[in-house]
Amino acid sequence: MRCPECQREMALVGNFWICGNHTQPIALPVGTPLAERIPFVDSLPTPLALPIAEYLGASNSFIALHRLTDAAELITRFFAIVALSDVYQQLGDFPQSLKRELPDKLAHPTFGAWRDITAAALRTLQEQRQPCFLA
Repeated sequence: MRCPECQREMALVGNFWICGNHTQPIALPVGTPLAERIPFVDSLPTPLALPIAEYLGASNSFIALHRLTDAAELITRFFAIVALSDVYQQLGDFPQSLKRELPDKLAHPTFGAWRDITAAALRTLQEQRQPCFLA
């Protein structure tokens, strides 16, 4: 197991994982859920932190896969919203090509649709030679 602070390998001592690479050694009880060992989860926005924490704490791989997919979809939706906001803010309106594409994608908001919306918005900014927050 790796130390949550320094990422070095921890030693198993009795019922604890120990990392002695710090002035105050880190000790974690054996069986500590992974979500509790990963400190960055608490610093994430709640909509991302919840599925990631559920993924890290999942007891079976089927549930873990679904939680990981939830997190990836939320990140993709976030990117789509940021990219669309950039288009609207920089151009003052959506170009016709984007206006034609958005209704179909938003009518059926699948993971792939959010990916396509992000790509279309980024493509629009690139065609207009505008910078993007995501780039």
